[in-house]
Formats: sequence, C-alpha cells, structure tokens
Amino acid sequence: MIKTSFTMHLTSLACGLFATMAVPALASPVQVEERQSAISVHFWGGKNWAAPTAHKFLNWNQVYSWGELGQYDGGQAFNSKGPANIGPDAGCCLLYDSKGTQSNAICAGNTIDLTGYWQFNTAKIKCWT
Repeated sequence: MIKTSFTMHLTSLACGLFATMAVPALASPVQVEERQSAISVHFWGGKNWAAPTAHKFLNWNQVYSWGELGQYDGGQAFNSKGPANIGPDAGCCLLYDSKGTQSNAICAGNTIDLTGYWQFNTAKIKCWT
C-alpha cells in the first residue's frame, strides 16, 4: 500500500512539473493572435487630409484616450482635442467626447473629415473588426 501511494505521489509530481514547463510554450500562439487583432488606422492632423499624419495599430475593441495615442509620424504631438481626419484600413472606429457621446461609426473604405465637432472634442477612440 505504501509503495503504491509513493508511486502515485511521484507520478503526480512528474505531471505537475511537465505541465509547468509546457505552459510557456503554449502561451506563444496567444501572443501572435493578439498582434493579429490590431487594426491599422490612419490619422491626419491637417484640414482636408493634410499633414501631419500618423499610422497607428490599435487593439480591437480597446478604448484609448486620445492623449495616449502619442504623436504623428514626424514626431509632432497630436492635437490634444482630436484628429482632423481618420481612416481605418479594416473594421470601424468610434470617437467619444468627454461626456461619453459617440460619433457615427467610421468604417474601412472611408476616410472621414472631422474638422467640425470631433476635431476639437475627441476624448477617446475605440476600433473593432
């Protein structure tokens, strides 16, 4: 009886060690999938799709504050209040103002001129496919 219990204990320990070593190897495909879920979005800071421009990869269905998106490709800081124009390569994006009001969906195949309200009132952005 003691011999069987010891064997079971040893087998359980070996299985636990194997599972611990195998988990990091299984985690890698998840990271690849996360990279593939990013949406390519173009931003323009000038009226009528003029420079400065930015090309960002945003994780789908994640809300970003406008300020955390950083700067345009040339290093110029984003307008703190919103983009002049936006164009997702795939999927759609929504803009939100500071009160939570959302814009109409801005979808792939369209570049939207935002030189009215949203250029000066964008607080957050969310994109999805």
